[in-house]
Amino acid sequence: MNSNRLIQTFVNMVRINSESSNESEFADFMMKTGNILGTKSWKDAYGNVYLFVDGKGDGIMLNTHMDTVSPGNGINPRVHGEYITSDGSTILGADSKAGIAAMVEVLTILKESGRTHRPVLITLSCNEEVGIPTAQHIVSDIKLCVVPDRGTPVGEIITEAPYAQVYEVAIHGEAVYAPTHYKHGKHAIMAAVEMIKALPLGDIDEYTTTNIGIITGGRMTSMVPEDCVFKGNCYSFSKESFERFLTTLDETVDRVNERYGTTAQVRMLEYFGGYKIDRADPLVKLVDTAMRNVQIDPVYQVYKAVTNANLLNDAGIKSVLISTGVENQHTVNERVSIRSLEQITQILQEIVTMT
Repeated sequence: MNSNRLIQTFVNMVRINSESSNESEFADFMMKTGNILGTKSWKDAYGNVYLFVDGKGDGIMLNTHMDTVSPGNGINPRVHGEYITSDGSTILGADSKAGIAAMVEVLTILKESGRTHRPVLITLSCNEEVGIPTAQHIVSDIKLCVVPDRGTPVGEIITEAPYAQVYEVAIHGEAVYAPTHYKHGKHAIMAAVEMIKALPLGDIDEYTTTNIGIITGGRMTSMVPEDCVFKGNCYSFSKESFERFLTTLDETVDRVNERYGTTAQVRMLEYFGGYKIDRADPLVKLVDTAMRNVQIDPVYQVYKAVTNANLLNDAGIKSVLISTGVENQHTVNERVSIRSLEQITQILQEIVTMT
């Protein structure tokens, strides 16, 4: 491993704008990088990037996402001693370019060293952070995957994740001038408030958390509002509890619509299937052994959070999530240590060369 090269690769990557839905420039960069490294490189219709190098034994996929959250344009990375940060006006983009930089360093090492390795397929997706993600559309004959994309100390292995659904409720009422015709209007905001009040929110059981995070509506204070939209989500380790909440959502919207005379459309946005992989599974053992081989003691964790690993598992590609050491992700205080970049590279190198 060439640490200076790894750092420079990461710095070059985060300088490329790739906020969600605007990953094309970074995707082109990765395609060119793949060509330089002698990989077979291609993109699919959803914008996912594929880099493949043949090898011996069972193939392994390395996956993460190309997009970053906002503010993620014009990132100016700085190396401060042991850490790499932004200049404080943007995020850093280490989520998830730390993992991508490590993948590229691994490919470079394999090319330079000629070391025997598995067939390696790197897949990089779009819109993981915001919007409709694309990882579920990845198609591959390789059905084992490691996803470096957890912003916690290096060494964590995550083999379980919840079901998650982001949804939107768009309510349509009837606008009237409130001072003179209030009772003739159909108040979309009041209907939305009633729906939200009736929904079970927060930690509704030991498995499930629900939340309403966005509400918009109305145009003038003097008008009964015609439209209102709210967005929420449900995360649950129980499929039964998860589905029960979504049923309750539909029933609540229908009941309130009838009371207020409004109409509403419930639209399901991002969906992530839950998964649980046994620690005795060969893929988990591979990751565990790889960490131990580079003197990192694995720690098994469970979080009520979702990643590409959910989408890939749901698509039939068995996937284990690992941590990258990124700190304060999604904030302008985001940073990653050089040591974390090196460790992730070492872990991935072990994974692909253990045949």
